[in-house]
Amino acid sequence: MVIDSDLPPVPRVSFDELLLECIDALVTPSMEGAGREIHLLLLDEASKEPSHSEHLQETLKEVADIFRNPGSINPDHDPSSPKARAESLAAALSQELGQAGPRYIFHGTIWGRLAGIANEGLVPGRFTVWNDDVASRKYCDSAVFFTASWRRAVWWADAAHHCSRGRRDSKHRTPVIIRISADGLRLEPDQRAVFPGCLMVRSTVSLVDPHVISGQFSGFPIWRPLAEVLATK
Repeated sequence: MVIDSDLPPVPRVSFDELLLECIDALVTPSMEGAGREIHLLLLDEASKEPSHSEHLQETLKEVADIFRNPGSINPDHDPSSPKARAESLAAALSQELGQAGPRYIFHGTIWGRLAGIANEGLVPGRFTVWNDDVASRKYCDSAVFFTASWRRAVWWADAAHHCSRGRRDSKHRTPVIIRISADGLRLEPDQRAVFPGCLMVRSTVSLVDPHVISGQFSGFPIWRPLAEVLATK
């Protein structure tokens, strides 16, 4: 396989991490068409792994085909549509992982809040993003809000970036996505959310092995431990 020298180095990720990222990209193609080169390289390598069944190899090739033709995914609900095909492939990858629900959940915020979150956890109502003209302050203060897809959390990170104070180009206001395990959390659907896959927890959420991405959210995400990221500030 020839690797384009203009591409960033291919990251070392586990097969589970590759599948999780492909599921996210398939079911939430909000950034479709941006930075799929690394996905394709990793999928090509995985589809040739002899320890994988022939069926799994073919599934991975189909996922790569979707990523090569991002404009083919559309919002209709025809069972034969590319969107339905993408959702079917995501379900097949989830079955391969053996997961019935989300393994991780995601919270959008900004860099300047990371240190406090690392010390206190995610606390309902700790940071004000919306005013009462946009959303009920009482409702926003009642829970910590998450998404089941990191791509959906980008919207919330951007909202925090635009609504916070300070220079917009400062590190403090850099959008950040926090990823934590969904295990053991009492997740509820956010009934007032516009987007699918929005969740909430009606208590402070302690961070167990949190990882983050920040800045420009495109390409294959490299999740770094929160403690490591804070040490580089």
